[in-house]
Formats: sequence, C-alpha cells, structure tokens
Amino acid sequence: MLLLKKFILRVIKPHYQGHLLILSVALFDSNNQMSKHDNKVALITGANKGIGFEISRQLAGKGITVVAGARSEDSGRTACNRLRDAGMDVHFQLIDVSDEGSISSAVANIREKFNHLDILVNNAGIMIDDPEKTIMDLNQDTFTKTLLTNAFGPFFLCQTCIPLMKKNNYGRIVNMASTLGSLADITGHQSPYGVVWKSPHTGSQKHY
Repeated sequence: MLLLKKFILRVIKPHYQGHLLILSVALFDSNNQMSKHDNKVALITGANKGIGFEISRQLAGKGITVVAGARSEDSGRTACNRLRDAGMDVHFQLIDVSDEGSISSAVANIREKFNHLDILVNNAGIMIDDPEKTIMDLNQDTFTKTLLTNAFGPFFLCQTCIPLMKKNNYGRIVNMASTLGSLADITGHQSPYGVVWKSPHTGSQKHY
C-alpha cells in the first residue's frame, strides 16, 4: 500500500498544478506484495487524458495490466492506442461512472476477460458549473450531474469492484478529489475561500 501511495504522489506532482487530494488508498492484502506485479489488473477511470492517462501510462510501465476507462469511446480508444503503440498492456473500457448500468457492464466485462481486479483508481470527475456564477445561481441539473459523477459514481464503482477484488484476496482503491472539497483546506488562511468560513469575530480581529 505504501508503495502505491508513493507511486501516485510521484505521478501527480509533476503533471498536475491544481488542487488535488488523494482521499484514500485502501483495502486488503492477503499475503500479496505490491512489488509483485504479475497478473495485476488496474481499472483507471477518466484515463483518456490528464492525470488518468499518466497514471495508466506509469502503471502499465510497471508491468500492470491497465483497463483504461473513459465515457468517450473515441478519445478513450485514441489514448489506449497511444499506450499500446508504446508496447504497454492497456485495454479500453467504455464506462460512464454517472450511470449504474454502465458501471455494472464495465465490471462484468473485466470479470469475464480477466476474472479479477486488483487496483481501482477513481479519477473521473467533472466541473460543469459556470465559474462566473454563485451557488445561488446553480441549477438542479448541473448539481445532480456533478454529484452523480463526482460522488455517487465512485461510491457505486467501489461497491461493484470490491467483490471482484475479494475474489483474488487483494485490492487497492485510490479516490482522487479536489482539495476544494475539504473543509479543513478551504478554511485555511491561504485559501481564497477561507474568508467565507471565518466567523464575524475571527474576521474582525487584527493579526500582528
């Protein structure tokens, strides 16, 4: 688990300049070692670009079989072919994490093809709200779509993947998120959102 955590940190730091939070690296390991990559299978969502693509590239580079998940078949297959052309064992999987049916179908395909899953990286996420508008202008459709993709989707994907991990007595789950979702971080004095959370008393005090 420590090795995977260090790996994820190495991958992300050079390739991402925004707000990033690794929510969890978890599950179980029955006498299996992460250093032994033989037959390990990893599902990465949002693997067609950015962090997801880079995680897929580096995991595949370590000898892990990567299932590159994306909701766009065109861009997903293009990204997958780039890695396969480099000699990596990467397989495209169409998956929309906001759709339970798509999740079930994707995991069923992985079960049929590989009979196990060892690593899940919940990387897919969206930000479709207008940055020029406030929370008071947020409509229900945008709010619902965001929660389905960024919150409910990863939860249900974990639910669906864990039984497949248990079958092989090995599992790792990494959930990616923005630090803007952490109350502890956005209330910090360096955060542009910190002033929103300060009490009137705290905000009125002078600091020397």
